[in-house]
Amino acid sequence: MGCSTCPVSPQAPVARENRGIDNDSVDADDGHIDGMGRTLSYWSDVGPKDLVFTFNASVLGSLPTHAGIVWTDVGFSQPPGPDQYGNVTFEAFGPSGASLGTIGPCLLGDGLFRGQTAEDRFFGAYNPDGISSIRISMPNLSGQPDNTRANWEVDHLQYGAVYQCLPPAAPPRPRTGSVGCGWAYYWFDWKDVPADEEWFWQYETCGTSTGNAANNTTYGGTCMLRARKKANPSCWGPCSPAVNDGLNNSYSVFEACATGPEIPYDAHNLPSGCPLVPDPQGHIAVDFDKDGDVDQNDFGVFQRCISGHKAAQP
Repeated sequence: MGCSTCPVSPQAPVARENRGIDNDSVDADDGHIDGMGRTLSYWSDVGPKDLVFTFNASVLGSLPTHAGIVWTDVGFSQPPGPDQYGNVTFEAFGPSGASLGTIGPCLLGDGLFRGQTAEDRFFGAYNPDGISSIRISMPNLSGQPDNTRANWEVDHLQYGAVYQCLPPAAPPRPRTGSVGCGWAYYWFDWKDVPADEEWFWQYETCGTSTGNAANNTTYGGTCMLRARKKANPSCWGPCSPAVNDGLNNSYSVFEACATGPEIPYDAHNLPSGCPLVPDPQGHIAVDFDKDGDVDQNDFGVFQRCISGHKAAQP
């Protein structure tokens, strides 16, 4: 198949020289099943010993879950085989670039190079989380003085996606870093995000917004986190517990977290009923003066908030 407009990037320029009876494509490409394939192959003639095809997820919409290619012929080769024979290795790679496994080396060839198809072999891979690239190699090729390039052919590069959505789990409740009157700063730790997921902030309702993928947000209402699979952008999981620590009308939250003057709270064992999550310094949102307790000084700031005055955090 020709692929000048396909969302696939070959490692090297694709050579498609018409070599007449020496072309070796897949059988039936010319409309006849007769053991011969002499139409143009996808890649042929002199080239590197490795061919890597990388899939463009931004163009495709997602990475393919299935990908493969057909090896059709080889010319000159070093041992273990004579000319028109050679070892072929195929490897596929997942979304992160890690290898999914290798097929081969397989000794292929028939001693002929005039379009015969009996030696053609399909190599393919499947990964439910997506395939970022495939590589097909012939390490024993010869034909150039430096033995780095030689003539061989592949055809019928093919790929597609059939995703079964296995939804990610709900992210944990966002952490509250600081609070003003009517707003709050929320955040999460990047290390909590699984490698195959991406998290997005949702505001007011559990939607599918992708507008904010940072690990923090400042908001004056209800927000939450929602995860989706990188390899399948339509595969969303449930939202995290919602947070709204703006404190405009949250006297019950302040009361539940209050300790009294010079009575420090334990960031790992907060008072019963206190729903707040400590920030990285161990402070909770209603500790406005960040002195380790929740007392009258903090309540003074809180009073200005609930009375309608949008006083800044001291």
